Amino acid sequence: MRRKLLAKKTLQLIVSVFLFTMLLYGLLILSTGDPALRVLRKFGIQTVSANNLSEIREKLGIKENFFQSYFYWLFQVLRGNLGTSFMTDQSVRQLLVEKSMVTIRLISLTFFISCPFSLLLGSWIGNKPFLRGINQLLAIILSFSSLVKSWPQQVQT
Repeated sequence: MRRKLLAKKTLQLIVSVFLFTMLLYGLLILSTGDPALRVLRKFGIQTVSANNLSEIREKLGIKENFFQSYFYWLFQVLRGNLGTSFMTDQSVRQLLVEKSMVTIRLISLTFFISCPFSLLLGSWIGNKPFLRGINQLLAIILSFSSLVKSWPQQVQT
């Protein structure tokens, strides 16, 4: 029984990830337009020929139709080849490693600041008789108010 459930959940996970990556890839293509044109414009080429487009598309692996390009991209990602950034000409994997260290530091700092604060505030709310009836509501309001206050700061950075 458990193996059947595990197999079912694993299959659901695989299908969900597959559909999510397909949606992500499709939105990426739709939002940025033709990546080959962006690369040519980045290199300063103003007059675009069919030969230039074909060459860049082949280099990027997007010469074929959507599904063939998607599966090429998916297999490259699964192999660990995330490509090169158009903006910095650096490996995307290297950029992710560099940025993840900053992210881990921020998450750790936030955790160590918010845990004592939430414990103190929770203890205060739980020990006040007149607040016991509305402590759930206050917890939700405080959670959302901290999210709303930090949102503009996260967007600006």
